[in-house]
Amino acid sequence: MIHEAVRLVAALDGLIAAESIALRHADLRAAADVQRRATPLIAALADASRRGSIPAALIPRLRSITERRQQNQVSLAGLKALRRTRLGQVEALRRRLAGLKPAYARRRARSTFVAAG
Repeated sequence: MIHEAVRLVAALDGLIAAESIALRHADLRAAADVQRRATPLIAALADASRRGSIPAALIPRLRSITERRQQNQVSLAGLKALRRTRLGQVEALRRRLAGLKPAYARRRARSTFVAAG
Protein backbone atom coordinates (compact mmCIF):
# COMPACT_ATOMS: atom_id res chain seq x y z
CA MET A 1 0.00 0.00 0.00
CA ILE A 2 2.90 2.38 0.72
CA HIS A 3 4.33 1.80 -2.74
CA GLU A 4 0.94 2.57 -4.25
CA ALA A 5 0.77 5.85 -2.34
CA VAL A 6 4.28 6.78 -3.50
CA ARG A 7 3.33 6.03 -7.12
CA LEU A 8 0.09 8.02 -6.85
CA VAL A 9 1.88 11.03 -5.35
CA ALA A 10 4.59 10.89 -8.01
CA ALA A 11 1.99 10.67 -10.79
CA LEU A 12 -0.04 13.54 -9.32
CA ASP A 13 3.12 15.62 -8.94
CA GLY A 14 3.87 15.12 -12.64
CA LEU A 15 0.33 16.04 -13.65
CA ILE A 16 0.33 19.22 -11.58
CA ALA A 17 3.65 20.18 -13.19
CA ALA A 18 2.10 19.55 -16.63
CA GLU A 19 -0.89 21.67 -15.64
CA SER A 20 1.44 24.52 -14.63
CA ILE A 21 3.17 24.36 -18.02
CA ALA A 22 -0.16 24.30 -19.87
CA LEU A 23 -1.35 27.35 -17.95
CA ARG A 24 1.92 29.19 -18.58
CA HIS A 25 1.27 28.68 -22.28
CA ALA A 26 -2.41 29.66 -21.84
CA ASP A 27 -3.44 26.24 -23.16
CA LEU A 28 -6.77 25.78 -21.42
CA ARG A 29 -7.57 22.56 -23.30
CA ALA A 30 -4.35 20.91 -22.11
CA ALA A 31 -4.98 22.15 -18.57
CA ALA A 32 -8.50 20.69 -18.64
CA ASP A 33 -7.11 17.38 -19.93
CA VAL A 34 -4.60 17.28 -17.08
CA GLN A 35 -7.37 18.00 -14.58
CA ARG A 36 -9.43 15.11 -15.96
CA ARG A 37 -6.43 12.80 -15.66
CA ALA A 38 -5.67 14.00 -12.11
CA THR A 39 -9.19 13.40 -10.78
CA PRO A 40 -8.88 9.61 -10.30
CA LEU A 41 -5.46 10.04 -8.68
CA ILE A 42 -6.85 12.56 -6.21
CA ALA A 43 -9.74 10.21 -5.43
CA ALA A 44 -7.34 7.29 -4.88
CA LEU A 45 -5.15 9.42 -2.61
CA ALA A 46 -8.19 10.57 -0.62
CA ASP A 47 -9.22 6.93 -0.21
CA ALA A 48 -5.69 5.98 0.88
CA SER A 49 -5.73 8.84 3.37
CA ARG A 50 -9.03 7.62 4.86
CA ARG A 51 -7.47 4.17 5.26
CA GLY A 52 -4.41 5.73 6.89
CA SER A 53 -2.07 4.28 4.27
CA ILE A 54 -0.24 7.47 3.29
CA PRO A 55 3.19 7.49 4.90
CA ALA A 56 4.03 10.56 6.99
CA ALA A 57 7.08 11.12 4.78
CA LEU A 58 4.78 11.91 1.84
CA ILE A 59 2.77 14.59 3.67
CA PRO A 60 5.22 17.47 2.92
CA ARG A 61 5.26 16.51 -0.75
CA LEU A 62 1.45 16.42 -0.82
CA ARG A 63 1.35 19.87 0.80
CA SER A 64 3.71 21.16 -1.87
CA ILE A 65 1.54 19.64 -4.61
CA THR A 66 -1.55 21.19 -3.01
CA GLU A 67 0.10 24.64 -2.93
CA ARG A 68 1.11 24.39 -6.59
CA ARG A 69 -2.41 23.26 -7.45
CA GLN A 70 -3.83 26.30 -5.67
CA GLN A 71 -1.42 28.54 -7.58
CA ASN A 72 -2.59 26.87 -10.79
CA GLN A 73 -6.20 27.63 -9.85
CA VAL A 74 -5.31 31.31 -9.41
CA SER A 75 -3.59 31.30 -12.82
CA LEU A 76 -6.57 29.55 -14.38
CA ALA A 77 -8.98 32.09 -12.92
CA GLY A 78 -6.83 34.91 -14.33
CA LEU A 79 -6.75 33.32 -17.78
CA LYS A 80 -10.49 32.81 -17.76
CA ALA A 81 -11.07 36.43 -16.74
CA LEU A 82 -8.76 37.61 -19.51
CA ARG A 83 -10.59 35.45 -22.06
CA ARG A 84 -13.96 36.76 -20.87
CA THR A 85 -12.70 40.34 -21.20
CA ARG A 86 -11.40 39.70 -24.70
CA LEU A 87 -14.63 37.99 -25.68
CA GLY A 88 -16.57 40.98 -24.39
CA GLN A 89 -14.39 43.29 -26.48
CA VAL A 90 -14.97 41.18 -29.58
CA GLU A 91 -18.72 41.17 -28.97
CA ALA A 92 -18.71 44.97 -28.53
CA LEU A 93 -16.85 45.34 -31.83
CA ARG A 94 -19.33 43.04 -33.54
CA ARG A 95 -22.23 45.14 -32.27
CA ARG A 96 -20.51 48.32 -33.51
CA LEU A 97 -19.91 46.75 -36.91
CA ALA A 98 -23.48 45.54 -37.08
CA GLY A 99 -24.61 49.12 -36.42
CA LEU A 100 -22.30 50.53 -39.07
CA LYS A 101 -23.27 48.05 -41.74
CA PRO A 102 -26.80 49.41 -42.34
CA ALA A 103 -25.53 53.01 -42.47
CA TYR A 104 -22.77 52.04 -44.89
CA ALA A 105 -25.24 50.12 -47.04
CA ARG A 106 -27.63 53.12 -47.15
CA ARG A 107 -24.80 55.49 -48.07
CA ARG A 108 -23.60 53.12 -50.76
CA ALA A 109 -27.11 52.72 -52.17
CA ARG A 110 -27.52 56.51 -52.29
CA SER A 111 -24.20 57.00 -54.06
CA THR A 112 -25.07 54.23 -56.51
CA PHE A 113 -28.44 55.85 -57.16
CA VAL A 114 -26.88 59.27 -57.71
CA ALA A 115 -24.23 57.82 -59.99
CA ALA A 116 -26.89 56.05 -62.05
CA GLY A 117 -29.07 59.18 -62.23
